[in-house]
Amino acid sequence: MSSTEYLSKRRQTWFVRLAVPPHLQEAIGRRELIRTTKTHDLVAANRAKHAILAELHQKLNAAQLNRELPKESADYVLAAAREARDAVTKGITQEGDAERGLDVTIERHLDLLREKHGEDPVTGDPNITDGHVRAIQLAHKVFAGEEVALLSTRAETYLAEKAKVLRKQTMLDKRRTIADFRKWLGRDVEVTAVNRKTAARYLEEVLLKRNVKPKTTMDTLSNLSAFWAWLHGRGDTEVNGVANPWAGHTVTESTRGTRGPRRPWTDDELLKLMKATPKDDPLFPLAALAVYTGMRREEVCLLTKDDVQGNALTVREGKTDAAVRTVPVHPVIRPLVARLAKQTKDGFLIPGLLTGGLDDKRGHLLGKRFGNHIRAEGFADPALCFHTLRNAFIHRCELGGVPETTAKLLVGHSRKASLTYGNVSGGYSPGLDVPELAKAMAKVTFGPLDAYVKEAAGKVKVDANISHRRRTTTKEI
Repeated sequence: MSSTEYLSKRRQTWFVRLAVPPHLQEAIGRRELIRTTKTHDLVAANRAKHAILAELHQKLNAAQLNRELPKESADYVLAAAREARDAVTKGITQEGDAERGLDVTIERHLDLLREKHGEDPVTGDPNITDGHVRAIQLAHKVFAGEEVALLSTRAETYLAEKAKVLRKQTMLDKRRTIADFRKWLGRDVEVTAVNRKTAARYLEEVLLKRNVKPKTTMDTLSNLSAFWAWLHGRGDTEVNGVANPWAGHTVTESTRGTRGPRRPWTDDELLKLMKATPKDDPLFPLAALAVYTGMRREEVCLLTKDDVQGNALTVREGKTDAAVRTVPVHPVIRPLVARLAKQTKDGFLIPGLLTGGLDDKRGHLLGKRFGNHIRAEGFADPALCFHTLRNAFIHRCELGGVPETTAKLLVGHSRKASLTYGNVSGGYSPGLDVPELAKAMAKVTFGPLDAYVKEAAGKVKVDANISHRRRTTTKEI
């Protein structure tokens, strides 16, 4: 067990954090429970967290016990069937008695539906939906001990498995996507009950009516498709030859020419930005390194002095496999990189950063400060943000005549689409070595900014305490 499992540090104090299961979030009113350990010491926090976790789990258990489904709900009979099966398995009751009790529960359930929705004048049967019919059928299967792939249980298994390898933010997106779909269904179902018509209805009735960008809708479809691909791999979903009901759905985008949501920074804007950023502020090296390497924010913030190998920087962890790479140090920032490596007290080129966000990223809070900083300095264009520093680098690669395949190597973009070149692990070419990449890097220029950053490097002395500004206060729940 990791020494920081269930723990996160805020304002030098350790807090216990426990995720609330999706099915209890509405009852609890939170997605996460947080309690302070009242200590700055990690060893003491680990001793204290067990009692705190026990208290938090007790709260979750109480919410589970108090969570009652409406008796006219389709899920109600499924819950009753599971409870009856458990009672038989544990020897609490005889199977015949449990079965009769389940039959009584289903009859009462049908009586409630009859009172609420009326009955068929010919048969006298209550007017119920196909969902209720299927739920009652499922209830009998569950009680009989038949193997039933319920959406609820398979979703929890899937999410628990993926949580071992995916970041917390990614997991939160997946949980929300699946929870929203289950809420729309209104009941628990066998996974085979979700077909292409179901998927199409959800797309039309819910996803396309949200006021979001087409890419956001496609991301939702992608998350659902990934879940069903996993189900198919476990042998749960193939019915009538259809393995994945979410595959192949598309969202129509406008083909009219419009200005994109982002654009590269101009040379004048970058010079204004760097002149407005104090030399002792971590934002200065953050922006300079991003501008002259094309690195993503977290890639810059994770750089250590050990990652400086001669005139190259090693990116050891990234968004994709292609992101793990060696990047030549641009001649303009060589003095800056050498100074940062010499000055650091915690090993990082940008020292003293507080981590934040669901994944405790070093660049999370500094990224927020960057956004506040540029707006305070008069950069009102919403098309400008930290990520468009990367746009600016790639734009200057193109202006400098750097081949696209080489630019991809510099910025950590995949070359899989190229059959001829491909990535290092595939394709006919293993890529370029550092000296060749350095020649390409030297073609990147930002006009007057080059001289300013090179001259300013000798004055940079990062004050780690500055990164503590604008801290997000941890609210105890």
